[in-house]
Amino acid sequence: MLRQLFPYTSHWNVKLSSTTAFPYEGAVPAVMQLPGGRFRVMGGDPFRVIGERGSAEEAVALVAAHLPPGLRMATTGLPMGDEPMVKPGMTKPGMTKPGIADPPPAGRRAL
Repeated sequence: MLRQLFPYTSHWNVKLSSTTAFPYEGAVPAVMQLPGGRFRVMGGDPFRVIGERGSAEEAVALVAAHLPPGLRMATTGLPMGDEPMVKPGMTKPGMTKPGIADPPPAGRRAL
């Protein structure tokens, strides 16, 4: 199943998502490299440690053992069961145009 997920990095962690674009799915445990060649696997909440392993292969096996039920293969779109956080082409919820929170006053044009 891991090969069917989208890999990305964030804050020096390797993460896997069932979406290929932001917002990424955060249900799959992440892997952080530690000093000395060890790896920490963290689930759901970034501060919840699932375990530490001595090799990348062992860390990946731990991730595979903690996959959430019902996980789907990577697809373009929103995380499982989420409503759109941002409309396509918008940068923040409620924006009418990218980067513009409200339409310009009558007689003025948007930059």
